[in-house]
Amino acid sequence: MNLKQLASLTEVEIKNFIREPAASMLMITSAVMFLIFAAAYGDDPAPGGFRMVDFQVPAFIAMGISMIGIMNIPYIIVEYKAIKVFKRFKGTPMQPAYILLAQAVVNFMLVLISSLILIGTAAVAFDIKFQVDILNFALAFALSSATFFSLGLILAGLLRTTRAVESITGILFFPLFFLSGIMIPLEAFPQFIQDAAVFNPVAHSVDILTATWTGNCLGDFTNEVIILCSITVLCTIVALKTFRWE
Repeated sequence: MNLKQLASLTEVEIKNFIREPAASMLMITSAVMFLIFAAAYGDDPAPGGFRMVDFQVPAFIAMGISMIGIMNIPYIIVEYKAIKVFKRFKGTPMQPAYILLAQAVVNFMLVLISSLILIGTAAVAFDIKFQVDILNFALAFALSSATFFSLGLILAGLLRTTRAVESITGILFFPLFFLSGIMIPLEAFPQFIQDAAVFNPVAHSVDILTATWTGNCLGDFTNEVIILCSITVLCTIVALKTFRWE
């Protein structure tokens, strides 16, 4: 791997992101939505001394990760295909695969910055309470990012136009979001929906991020970790098989 080439592409992708106002809106969406839902839930304490507002922070971090992975990554890659970016790189020493690596780096930076903005907003507005274990939370954050980035690569390989990306990713994301427990507790849904949640990666991401945010060990959530790791591996394999540079 040529780290110099990767660094150059990453720098270009960062500049492209800064120039694109729509992409920047993703960074504040989770913070704004958090303020709305936190105001609705109020400051009443929940069992264990935490308030609902405290639990909402990691849940909305999971929402931001899934949104960027499912909606942002495939849109950018399919747009690059449409304007023949990958085709141009074939005639140069630069490897087209480095564009995908650069996208992963930039989008990970995006979810990280978005999460820090959300945490800062929550700390200032609601004096949030947390007992986060940095290492366990970082592992949960990285696993969640890998899962949804791999899902994004599958969509980027299967979809041909940006219009298709906008339609299909919206159809995919919003049911996963609404049935994840972020807005409405899963216990409020019929049993068959609760059973189906085992296949919802957003719900598992919410579980592990919330658990580690409140001081639990990631190792105590083996089922969730195994499911997310399995989804990541499977999606990565499928993405490699289905991805086309043009």
